[in-house]
Parts: sequence; structure tokens; C-alpha cells
Amino acid sequence: MNDLQPPFERLRPLGEGATGEVCLARATASIGSLAAGREFALKELHERLVGDPGARAAFAREAQAGSSVDDEGLVRVYATGESDGRPWIALQFVPGIDLRRVLDERGALPEPHLRRAAQRLASALAALHAAGWVHGDLKPENLRMDDEGRVVLIDLGFARRPGDKETKHLRAGSPAYLSPEQDAGDEGDQRSEVHTLGQVLYELAVGRHPFADEHGKVDAELARRRKRGDQALASHHYPGLSPFLDLLLAEMLDVDPAHRPSAAQVAERFADRETSSWWRSQLAGRRRTRLGGGRRHLIPLVGRRQELEALTETWARVAESGRAEVVHLIGPSGSGKSRLVSELAEVARRSERPPMVLYGRAHEEEERRPCEPILGWLRRALLLPTGAPPGPREEMELRMLVPPAETIALLEALDPTSESRTPAAVPVALAAWLGALSRERPLLLFFDDLGWADEGSLEVLARAAQALEGSPSLLLLGERSGQRSRRPAARARLNEALSSLRMRRLELAPLDERAVEELVVEMFHHSTPRLRLAQVLWERSRGNPGLLNEILRGLVRRGEARQHPDESGLVLTIAPDSLPLPKSVGTAIQEAFRQLAPADQRWLARMAVAGGRIRADFLLQAWPHKDPRRLDESLARLSYSGWLTPAGDRFRFARPAQREAVLGGIPEERRRALHADVARALAPGDDGRLSLDDAFQRAYHLRAAKRPAELLELLRPLLMRALERGQPQRVHSLTKWGLEAIDSLPHDAEHQRQLIGLLEAATDAADRLGRRQEQREFLDRLTDLDFDPLNDPQSAARVYHLHARYALSIGQYGAARGMLRNAAELFERAEEPELLGRVLRRLAAIQAHVGQLDEARKLVRKARELAQSPLDLAMAELTLGVVELLGDELENALRRGDRALRLLRTVDDFAAQAARAQAHVLRARVYRCVGRPRRGLASAQRALRAARTAGERRLEAEAGARLGGQLLEVDRSAEAEERLRESLRLATEIEDQRGQAVASLFLGILLAEDGDSEAAAMLQRACDRALALGLNRLEAVGLSIEARMLMARGELERGIACSERAMDLLERHGAEWMDRSVIVGTRAVLLEASGDEDEAEELVLRLERRLRKLNDGLVSPLLRRRQRLLSRRLLEAVLSHEGPVYPRVELIGD
Repeated sequence: MNDLQPPFERLRPLGEGATGEVCLARATASIGSLAAGREFALKELHERLVGDPGARAAFAREAQAGSSVDDEGLVRVYATGESDGRPWIALQFVPGIDLRRVLDERGALPEPHLRRAAQRLASALAALHAAGWVHGDLKPENLRMDDEGRVVLIDLGFARRPGDKETKHLRAGSPAYLSPEQDAGDEGDQRSEVHTLGQVLYELAVGRHPFADEHGKVDAELARRRKRGDQALASHHYPGLSPFLDLLLAEMLDVDPAHRPSAAQVAERFADRETSSWWRSQLAGRRRTRLGGGRRHLIPLVGRRQELEALTETWARVAESGRAEVVHLIGPSGSGKSRLVSELAEVARRSERPPMVLYGRAHEEEERRPCEPILGWLRRALLLPTGAPPGPREEMELRMLVPPAETIALLEALDPTSESRTPAAVPVALAAWLGALSRERPLLLFFDDLGWADEGSLEVLARAAQALEGSPSLLLLGERSGQRSRRPAARARLNEALSSLRMRRLELAPLDERAVEELVVEMFHHSTPRLRLAQVLWERSRGNPGLLNEILRGLVRRGEARQHPDESGLVLTIAPDSLPLPKSVGTAIQEAFRQLAPADQRWLARMAVAGGRIRADFLLQAWPHKDPRRLDESLARLSYSGWLTPAGDRFRFARPAQREAVLGGIPEERRRALHADVARALAPGDDGRLSLDDAFQRAYHLRAAKRPAELLELLRPLLMRALERGQPQRVHSLTKWGLEAIDSLPHDAEHQRQLIGLLEAATDAADRLGRRQEQREFLDRLTDLDFDPLNDPQSAARVYHLHARYALSIGQYGAARGMLRNAAELFERAEEPELLGRVLRRLAAIQAHVGQLDEARKLVRKARELAQSPLDLAMAELTLGVVELLGDELENALRRGDRALRLLRTVDDFAAQAARAQAHVLRARVYRCVGRPRRGLASAQRALRAARTAGERRLEAEAGARLGGQLLEVDRSAEAEERLRESLRLATEIEDQRGQAVASLFLGILLAEDGDSEAAAMLQRACDRALALGLNRLEAVGLSIEARMLMARGELERGIACSERAMDLLERHGAEWMDRSVIVGTRAVLLEASGDEDEAEELVLRLERRLRKLNDGLVSPLLRRRQRLLSRRLLEAVLSHEGPVYPRVELIGD
């Protein structure tokens, strides 16, 4: 465009470079794509260079390169022209400052900001490279950050086409940012520019050039270090950087151009972040040992030498012995537990076999996922960033450690968008993973704020304790002094599980004055009155490291402590006695908060409420009318000043105490409003979809915002999704929130209907979690609703059914039987065949337990007819199998178990795992009765695994007791005792009376064999519980064992009386043939001992005839042979006065 009168007016100068001058101009007419009236940057060739052909050619190349590319990260060229013989270019005006100035004034960019800038720059370079150009002068000075925080690449004055003979002689770029091949004299190409981009990004990330000297200076040796590739990982200078950024920068800075990614690949990797296929491929075989990414500390570690030595000694012992230990770190908030563990991790990483260090922390808020701290361990072990779904690499690694069901459960738990039903309980899967991981390598596990731990996390730790025992693992549990556990029952279970490990307790006392003096000497210049300052700091902080840290941060922030201009150390600019006197760490943090600019205060309060979602995009979604540029500035300032720390593509509070203090200082009304804003940002999009995690978070924020109507509307579908996923802990939380919401609203018919559903779900969740007190409270509320059986038989029936489930869970069979009969009558009246079938099945199970086999058979057959799903049909088959087992129909019972397992293969439901556990229990009992102990033992082990996988604690207690009995009968007493005690403890905790009776019986038998004085009391307890519950067969066996013990002690008359009661129960209620043999054989032994040989002989003859009849009824020749051999050996053992108290047999082969 050649104009005598140029189509613009110059407004003000912006700067000048080697080839031209730049000013701000306004278009007086349209210029290319630029409309009249728009402002732009006008670049004009220096007048002295107008006659220089080389300068004019370079100017033309700049215009051509800019015109050939359209990318938002590259300065835009609108038009070119010439005025009075002087070439000009109309460029996009990018207001703001260059990144050199940003580095000088603010320091390194926070990683989330750097990643956004890197993606834009790499994309701009990729566009240039695709058009056949290189920028030619990439450096921080040519990167401009606009008013909205976006980075734009400017100044194409050195743009050229690689390989062009006309430009080959031109300067390659700024010497500080050349590539190694350019240092060697090569022209360089697109890959060279990727190396240059790597140098620039490295500098932006850590605030120093990657090839600077040891003092961070760019000197004459820089090119030599660059040619050698002599640079440290970026995280060496700033430990908080992510492994992703570390590795990508390292690849960009590779000495060999062939090993560098292209600019397009760099842009793609920054866009996809840790979900990129490149990153997942890089992670194969990699493991990090860094604790939570590492963090710089303002103050040195002082006054904790003894504690650190104790921890180091403990770790050395663990590493040498290969035996796990536990250390409880106790101290008030700010006592330095995390810092101490961080120092230990640094020591442990230098050991011969460095451990994997995993850090997790419980939170006071309940919006977190169940087991979230342990899931955090899993993410760190897999190097999976928060929010990123797992992929094939993670699946492969997990499959190498845990079985398929646990693998799938963990993958689903890690995926925040997954809606699939997990085939295993997440706590069980996490415990299995921890155990497997501990066998692979040493572990240093830190769980902080244990008092706030959710039930799932405590369960994981308890389950993992046994697996960790024989591994080089150190479990560190941080607790606040005087804090009570949120889940006392689960905590008690954890304490018991950990009792088998060597344990140490470290109380972190306040720092003494000498320690504070040591700190002051190390931090402050000698011109400062250090002794007085140390005394004042000790008095003001009361020796609390966290409070001391906040006081010192405040001094630096206010400029009252500054770096000495010439020497190392801080200089105090106020008198020591002028230091503030904060009451606590929280008040010190709140005081620091009040010193922030008002805009930063407002954003920090919003971030405290947003919690784990401190990302610019989400914050702007929650507060859409805020200026994005101002937000980026606040994020940068808060990061620089130590309030926030980058965590990949997001931020988090640098220290948990900061978020707690900020939250605590927000007025109630404002906090509610902020929670409402976050809830609104979490609302479903146009497609109506919301992940389960997001929906749960939204429910939490609606509750905190006091929005009960919206919360109840969300709970309707959310509860169903949580139930389908098999997440009783979340269901428990959601129902409690829902009940609070209903209580705060006026009662109407709709709320009444929702109340019933919430109470049902709450009762079911409490039942599954074994929280009997809460289960009773929910049932009482349901009962208070006073349903009319005539007008609403279905609701009344559901209440009866829930009461019956509770009665069953604690072994009150009489009460359960009456309630189930009422429920059956009402469900039949309400024409609910599916629910009626389930009630009849449970009623049949009770009748079978108390010996009413004929009635049980009728009930379960009717239930089978009403079954409308494979799961219900499988459960009916299992119940019928138990009835047949008790009636000595062994082959039929075994077929029922097999048929149920086949049906369950078609069921994609979390509940199917519980049914599988019951099927394996049935098979174990049948195999025991047909003389196949190894198969019985294997089935019992499968039953226990399935019960744990399902998270059914009552079923787990029963399966564990059955497994203990199987182990006892094959003479593995030590394992049997361990298993039985664990089952008894679990059954006691969840108030499962039947589980307690079964476990107590087997444990009493085992203890009696060992001559343990506890045996008699244990057996008496088993008999008392069996009598109270109506478990007649179990009571009869217990009485028989007690009779044998009495006879052995010379108390024959008491033994005969016990035996007589056992025979009476047998005749009235029957028993499995093995238990019958023990009861009858024991009676014969006692009668013979009392001189009544004839009656004893008659009893034995009748028993033998019965056993022959049973054996003749078996169709399978193998089972007939096995059962005949077992019955003969068992009877011989029973009739002997020698040997174990409970007659056992050991069969060779199976």
C-alpha cells in the first residue's frame, strides 16, 4: 500500500529496535482487515535504513512471515505499505509488559500460568514452522503479556526461512538463547527454535537461565555448558514443579535435535497435560519418591533434632529388618509434623533402597470422596494428577499388583467421571493395593490429621496393617493434640489392627528458647540484635513452629525484615519488642490475610470455599463477572507471597492451616453466598450431565449454602447413583444432609414421601457400615411416621422389612420373624411380588436357622417363584441350598451353590459380590460334610474375599468364622486362632450376635485344645448367645464340647447333664451329620464312662445306621467314598477319650 497520505495517525511512541520504530497509531480508514478508528502498533523502518537493501528485505520478511500465519499466540499483521518511501507494517497492538520485566519484578511464573503461556507460544511457533518460517529471536523480551494475562509472541524482525541462501549469513538470534548446534556455527532450524523455547520456558518456570552458572549468572561459559547439555532438572531449583513439566522441558533441551519434540508436539502436550499419550508412555517404569512434590521452607528446621533422629533410627531399623513399624506424631496445629516427615523423606531417599514416599491428609470438611487421602496415595504412586482419569498405563500397572476385581474398583474410584458399578469395595481394593505395593518396594506412608479421617480411610489402614507387617514400610500417623476421632469405632478397629506392629509415639513439644536462637542466628544478619530478637520471637510464638513461621512471614511481607544488600541474612528494620503478639497460628494467618489487598482477600476467600478447585477456569465459572486479568494477577501475587502453591494445572493452599484460618474468618452470611456460587458453578451443563463426584460436591455446597430445596432436588437422582455404585459411606452422608434439609422446611406430602426414601437409604447404609446406634435412630424416626397399613400397605411393609433387617443383623431372630411375617402380609396386599419374594426368602433363612426345615423349604420355594431377577433367583437358590444342607441333602445343596454362581455371572451389580460370598460359604460347608477339606478351605477363603470385596461386614464376620473353623479342622491352629479372633472382634463391633456365637464356639474349642484358661468362658459365651438367639444346633455342639471338658476334669455328672441337654436340642431341631456325630458320640462316651454301656452302644448303632443311609443316598461314587471314609474316621475320633477336644480328621488327598 503506497500512500501519499497514509491511512493512519500516529498517537504516541512505543519503542524502537535495531531496524525500526514503533508507535501507537489509529486507522483513519480501513487498513486491510483493520477497520477505521481502530488502534494498532505501527512499525516503520528507520529512516537511516531506507536505502539499505538488506534492511528492506528483512522488513519485508517480517511482514511476509506475519501475514502468512494466523494464530492467537502470534502478533497479527493487518497490512503493510510504504509512505514517503518508508516501509511500514500495521501490527496488532498488545498492551501489557514483556516477560523479562515480569521476571525482574515478580520472579518465576506460577506453573498453571506458565503452562497456559507455553501452550500459546508453542502453538504460535508451530504455525510459523508449518508455514516454513522460524521466528529467529525468541527471548523473554519478545514475549508480551496482555491485560488479560495472555502471552503473545512479538517482533518478527529476524524471521527467516531455514535453508534460504539469502538469509544464511544473518545473525541466528540472541546469544543467550541459541541452540547447541547454533553455538557450533550451524544455521539452525525449527528444532533449534524448540530448544530456544525450552530455555525460555525453563527461565520463566524457575527464574534463572537453564545454563547459568552456579550463582544463576549468564556468563561466557554459558554456550559451553549448553553444548554439553549441562543443566539440572527445573525442579532442582523449584521443587514444587510437576514431573510433567520437568520431563517436557528436559526433552526440549536435549542436545540432539532429533530427540526434541516439534513445536506442534509441545503445544499438544501442554494442551493435553498429564492425560496426553506422550506423558503416559513416559511414565512406564518411572517412580517418584518426592514427598508431595517438595516445597521450599522459609525457616530452617530447628529444635527437632531428637525427633528427626528418632524417626531416622526407626526408618533404618525398618529398612534393615524388613518389618513394618508405626509412629504416631502428636502435636498441636503448627507443631511441624509435615515438616518433620518431609525432612525424614529427604534422609530416606538417600538410603540404599529409597522408599516410595506417599503423603495424604484428612480434611475437616465432609465434601471429600470416601478414602480420598488413600486415593491420593494411589494417584501419587501412579503419577496420576488430580482430576485426570486413569488410562491403559495405570490399568496395566494395577493389574500387575492386584486381582481384576480390585483393579477395576480402583480405576473406577480414580475416574471422577465414572458411573460404572465397582465389582469390589474401594477400601478393600486399596488395602490389597497397599499390601501388594509393600511387597514390591519400601514404603514411607504419612497420613496427617488422622482425627478427621473418614471411615473408609481408617478401614483401609486397618485392613492393610497385616499385609504391611512383613514389609519394609513405615506408617506415620499425624494427629492434633487432644483431637477426638470423627469415627471412634473405626479408629478403635485401626488401633487394634496396628497393635501387632512395633509402635512409637512422638509428642512434638514447643521449641525451647535455644532452638529459636539457633533459627535467628541462621536467618538474620549479625547486625540484627539477634539475642533479643530470639527471646521476643520465643515469647510471641510460645515455641510453636507454625506461629513462629507466620510471625516471620509477616515481617518479610511488611518489609520489616529485608535481605541485607551485600551479605547473606535478613536485617530487622524495627525494634524486636515491636513484634506482634498473635494468639494462635490461626489468628496470625488471619492477621496476614487482613494485610492483603482487598481484591486478593476477596479472591482468597472464594478459593478457600472452592477447596480443591482452584483453577482459573472454574473460579471464573463460579464468579463469571470478575475480570480474568485481575484473577490471574491475584493468583500470581498469592502464589509469590506464599498463600498458594502450584499443583500442576491448578493451585492449592500452601499450608492446610491457611485455608482453615481463611474459612474461619469469613462471616457466616458471606460464606453461605460463596458456597451458593460454587454450587451454581457445579450445576449440570446443557446436556444435563454431572459426574458423581461433581454432584456430591454440589450437594455439599448446597448444604453449606443453606439451600435445602435445591439440595433435596439434587438428592433424588444422586442417591440412586451412589446406591448403584455401592458407596454406603456417601449414601450415609447424603441422607444425613437430606434429613437436615427436610427438617428445615415446612412439611408437606412431597417432603413426607422423600423423608421415607431418605430414612430407608440411611437405615440401609448404617446397616452395611455396621453403625447400629444410627441404624436404631433412623428406624425410630421411620416408626414415628405411623403409616396406616390399610391405606398405605407398601410403606408400612417397608418399615417392617427394615426393622426385620436390623433384628437379623444383631441376631434377634424371634423379633425378625414376626416383623417379616407382617411385611410379607402387607407386601402381598400391596401387590409387590418382588419385595414379597425377598421377605419370604429372609423368613425362610430364619426358619432354617432355628430348625424349622419344612416350613423354610415351603417359604423359599415360593420366594423362588416370585423372583424377578437373576440376583433374586440366585439368592433363593442359596437359601434353599442351606435348607438342604441342614437336611443332609448334600449333593442337592452343592448343586444349589453351583447354580447360584452361574446365575451371578450374568449380574453386573455390586450386590452380586455378597451373593457370591454366600455361595462360597455354602460350598465350603458342603465340602466339609463330604470329606473334601481342601476344597472346603478354598471355598471358605473365596467366601471371605468376596465378602470383603462387597464391603458386607456382617457377612465378612461369618465368612471369617467359617474359615477359622475350616483351618481348625485341618490342624492349622495358629492361622485359625488369628482368623477367629479377627471375626469375633468384627462381629462384636457391629453387634452381630450370630457371628459372635459362631466365632466364640470355634475359638473356645481351639483354646480348650491348648489348655488355655480362657476356653471355658469362651464356650460358655458361645452357648449363652446361641440360647438367646435360638441357634439350637450351635448350642448343642457347644454343650457337647463343654461336656467333654467337664469329663476330662473329673466332673462327670455335670458333663452328663450338659450332654443330655445337647441331645434334647438335637432331637427337637436336628443338625448337620458331622455335628450330629459329635453330639451323639459325646453322649455315648459319657454314658459309657458312667457305666451305662448298653445305652451308649445303642446310641452308636443308631448313629451308624443313619450315617449309612446318608451315604447310600449319595449318587456320586467319589462323594460316597469320601463321605464314608470321613464318617468312619470322625466316629472313631469322637468315641475316643484321647486326642483333641473337638474330634478332627486329616485326609490325605482331596
